[in-house]
Amino acid sequence: MNGFRISMAHSLGLGCAVAALLNPLAVQAQTVPVVSCSTDPAIFNTGIDGSNGYSINSPKLPLGSLDAHWSIAPAPGDITTPAAAAALSYAQGPVDRPGAGNGAWVQSPFGNAQWIGVQYGRSYYVYQYRFTMDPAVDPDSFNLSLSLYVDNQVKRVLVNDTVFDYTNNGAILGVGGFTAAGSVPVVLNNGWKTGTNTIYVVVGNQGDPSGLLVQSSGTASCSPPLSVAKKAVNSDGSAYTGLASANSPVFYDITVTNASTRDASGTRLRDTLPAGLQTAGSTWSCSRPAGSAAVCPVPASGVFPLDTVLPALPAGSALVFRVNSRFSNPLPAGATVITNTATIEPPATSTLSCDAREGFPTPCSASASVATSPLLSVTKTVDATGPLYPGQTATYTVTVKNEGAADLTGVALNDTLPAGFASATWSCQSPVGSLAVCPQASGSLAAGGVLSQTIASMRANASLVYTVVATVDSIATRMDQVLNTAGVAASNAEWLCYNPTSAQTQAKPCSASAAVDLWPNALLQLSKTAQASAAVYAGQPVNYTITALNAGQVPVTQAHITDPLPAGLDNASWTCTSSGAAPCVPASGTGAVDVTVASLAAGDRVTIELATTVSAQPPASLVNTASLAVGEANAQCSGGSAQPCSATATVATTTPPLPPKATAVPSLQQWSLVLLTLLTGGLGAWRMRSRGQRIG
Repeated sequence: MNGFRISMAHSLGLGCAVAALLNPLAVQAQTVPVVSCSTDPAIFNTGIDGSNGYSINSPKLPLGSLDAHWSIAPAPGDITTPAAAAALSYAQGPVDRPGAGNGAWVQSPFGNAQWIGVQYGRSYYVYQYRFTMDPAVDPDSFNLSLSLYVDNQVKRVLVNDTVFDYTNNGAILGVGGFTAAGSVPVVLNNGWKTGTNTIYVVVGNQGDPSGLLVQSSGTASCSPPLSVAKKAVNSDGSAYTGLASANSPVFYDITVTNASTRDASGTRLRDTLPAGLQTAGSTWSCSRPAGSAAVCPVPASGVFPLDTVLPALPAGSALVFRVNSRFSNPLPAGATVITNTATIEPPATSTLSCDAREGFPTPCSASASVATSPLLSVTKTVDATGPLYPGQTATYTVTVKNEGAADLTGVALNDTLPAGFASATWSCQSPVGSLAVCPQASGSLAAGGVLSQTIASMRANASLVYTVVATVDSIATRMDQVLNTAGVAASNAEWLCYNPTSAQTQAKPCSASAAVDLWPNALLQLSKTAQASAAVYAGQPVNYTITALNAGQVPVTQAHITDPLPAGLDNASWTCTSSGAAPCVPASGTGAVDVTVASLAAGDRVTIELATTVSAQPPASLVNTASLAVGEANAQCSGGSAQPCSATATVATTTPPLPPKATAVPSLQQWSLVLLTLLTGGLGAWRMRSRGQRIG
């Protein structure tokens, strides 16, 4: 970064030098991300390496690189309007720690953000971030929680045309700093729009160098219009990480936020302390976050129970109530968790409600729990309970969570791939707002393998989600209710297993299971026989028997049997019977066979008797083929072929035989000729005799 380590010159020369150094960077590529409700807010960090996605697990960019989203512009003076900020010339933000030499600049608390800035600069700088809001996001439900560290002051943040002023109308220089105590928590909950959005952070700089570190809080960017949040804290506002012990102090921060574009003045806030907290002596007080236009109730403090109406809660504002209490002495017998709940009621005159709105429910209650011992939970779900067949997959979701306020260390997860699965792949993800780090991003398991991970530490409410995709093995035996069990344990002394469903502790070991049915592929068998021992000819009957059998171990559905009949067969009629509970539909018919049986249990059989007649001019052979298919796509036919199964019966045909040769019988005409011949001959002989007598 030698280009940024320029020597100090007079003010005019310094401004020209800085402009000259920044302007060449403006031509380098810088992306404009698309942000939706599922986008991790870590994408707004300065100096984050998002090459593998943006999350708390992302590393920070190396020094000397350029930020992918943030850019910087020197300003000739204080910038108070979005128009003035937009008119500046911006250059891609250099990743640098020019103040590291004095050891004061804070490091990213999660190791996933880096400072951007310059060694020497003007009295004012503007840092710009541009993104596109997904059209599916309701701008009224979008808010951004960020922590800003700066050298030297955050004067204001501009969101499009909306101004969040931190100078108290010019009464102070601004807020913030570059040490661990200098964080400026900002909630940008107004001014958003669908499409292109621009954030400007106006920084006042007294002396050299100048820089900005933006750190996402990890909370989701989409929120309900009106909400209440509650957390257990220490007296300095840091997260409470201890255990509940008799008479020890505990504080709670209750935040009521109106992230909508409508007024929520008149919202009612209530908090009644539960058993385990001392009501007597407990107090509350109200404060207004920097930049909020809300007004605390009068009086702004009181004793318990807390029941107050917020006189002014305009659009985009918030109020914070600090509760000062102590645990009871002694603690309630058998108590393992002390849970304090706050509720809000939207004003009756407002259209705001606790109903779901455009996919974002309005949480009108919030709880914070402190346990007497560290609390650890594990839950497990599966996307489908089956039946699953060889080659198909089951996707398990395993969530490990610190349910208490005390930090957990050495959290060990073990999850063995059960019998029936050939292999699995797994991945780990830290949910938005979790602030827990995956010890390993992903891996694979062979048959019988164990997912074994040790999570070094988990803060209060931190969680990790493991997704395991397991592939069913080539099983030959039906396996019902195969349990896949995940177990967790912590190295903390006296940790307890917590059941989030019952909100109670449970006996160890701390485990959760999900069951699936694993079935082998369905096996079908189809046969067909013809009752004909020799060749047939026209007019003769030919009968067939078609048999469909569920030869496997698992039921099948929608068994469909057809026989279209070949040319050469006439006068077909058939009947169908089923040995199972489901009947043939239809049970009989004429012509081609077309039958459906709704279900066949293992071993069920369907028999079809088909009667036909050979047509007048049949082909040389009658090739009759039946087929069988079922609703289960993975079903196989005996012999290993895929469905539909087929079975063929072939019968030869011949010409009909000639009738036997008969003896000839003379007809009446023939006898007449014989008699006529004899008469003629006799008459001739008589005449000859008579002539001879006369002569003689």
